[in-house]
Amino acid sequence: MEKKINEMAQTKDLNHQPLAQKKALKEYLDCREQEFSREELLFLARNIKPVCRFDGGHFNAIFCGEPETDGLFFIEPLPVDSRSFYFCPQKNLQAKGLRYLCSADTYHSYSYPTIVKPTVKEVLCQLPEEVRRHLKEVVAFEVVLPSLDLSLADPILKRHVLVTHFFTGQLPESVRNQPVYIGDQSYF
Repeated sequence: MEKKINEMAQTKDLNHQPLAQKKALKEYLDCREQEFSREELLFLARNIKPVCRFDGGHFNAIFCGEPETDGLFFIEPLPVDSRSFYFCPQKNLQAKGLRYLCSADTYHSYSYPTIVKPTVKEVLCQLPEEVRRHLKEVVAFEVVLPSLDLSLADPILKRHVLVTHFFTGQLPESVRNQPVYIGDQSYF
């Protein structure tokens, strides 16, 4: 069930793709996000939660080798469609018992190349086939920076190219029962 992807090679390859291929990808991503129904978003957001890595009390989004679960925490809920979970995530519960499933490049809109701001909706819109095949088992994802340079920002796509690790396991009941915020509404 474990599928490893060389994240660095995937991300760097995007910068060398032909212009037509990038434009097609941008159209696909824009269309997918617009077609993504509230019901689908709500279903996925209830079952697949963002986790963030903390070194002590500090959030750390830098990719450091093989995906691991040490230091991962479920975070306090926030609007899944409009707020980045990179901006001051608040620890909720340590993520225990998670198992790495796979990694995939995900694309996240930006207004400025140096400001990385992934949202839950962007990740859930782009679930890779490996995750879709194990949808009932996947409970968490972590979005990481594969490098610290501006190659993450693609000016044609107007998106950052980040790496998302997906995990299987048991979603704690207290996390499962958290509300999901879409826009200014909360859903239980």
